[in-house]
Amino acid sequence: RAIRDGMAGTAMPRARGLSDDQIRSVVAYLRTLPARNGAPALVAANTDSGATGAARNVTALLEQALASVQLGRASEAGDKAFDAYLAFEPLEGPARAKNPAFSAM
Repeated sequence: RAIRDGMAGTAMPRARGLSDDQIRSVVAYLRTLPARNGAPALVAANTDSGATGAARNVTALLEQALASVQLGRASEAGDKAFDAYLAFEPLEGPARAKNPAFSAM
């Protein structure tokens, strides 16, 4: 909605001429950008500790990988997907112990 209507009092204009697919692409791109303070957006979103935080980290990395694919950045997408695997690896053993089918390939 903010993309279609713009943001009053900011430099962000209305973009009512964009299709839903184009808006999804804009959002996907924005999700790949770092937060304003210079830290990755992923770190800002991951305030939980333990397994919940790690799972959110993995999910955020996979979303960034998907956004990169949608933007045609295959190499970047591969890097993000690999990072997601590395972030999931510590959870894999405990997840397999609780539910073997969860982590089976």
